[in-house]
Amino acid sequence: MITITVLFTVFPIPGIDVDLRVVQSGSMYPTIRTGSLIAIRPIESPEVGEIITYQRSSRQTPITHRIIDTLIENGQIQYITKGDNNEFQDMEPVTKEMVLGRVSLVVPFIGYGINFARTPIGFTLLIIVPAALVVFDELKKIIQVLRNRNTKLDT
Repeated sequence: MITITVLFTVFPIPGIDVDLRVVQSGSMYPTIRTGSLIAIRPIESPEVGEIITYQRSSRQTPITHRIIDTLIENGQIQYITKGDNNEFQDMEPVTKEMVLGRVSLVVPFIGYGINFARTPIGFTLLIIVPAALVVFDELKKIIQVLRNRNTKLDT
């Protein structure tokens, strides 16, 4: 299961516009726990109450928080956000351009496995070792077929 999820996070599925991310903090607890895998889908007009993922700059880590209010600044809508587990709202409003999408699915704890799989030892244990076992098993079957064929030819 983890191997399949890791493959989908590394290789996107054509035709499906979903961004998969692993939650790194507890700001959305208990709604979204640290280590959860979230699916983010693009959204045109986020609404109050929705959980969105946004990014202020390309160098900043994306943030996933709930929209608690909206305001109009210079004719443009801005979103006031807050983590469910945070005491105060976020310091700065979020513009529409910063919004990466709406959280459409939460899978608790699987993100820990994905983060582990991204490490060299995790990649080895979750991807390379199972692949090597499959190859080894297939080689055994090929050798057995060849031996059976040679035995039939000798008789």
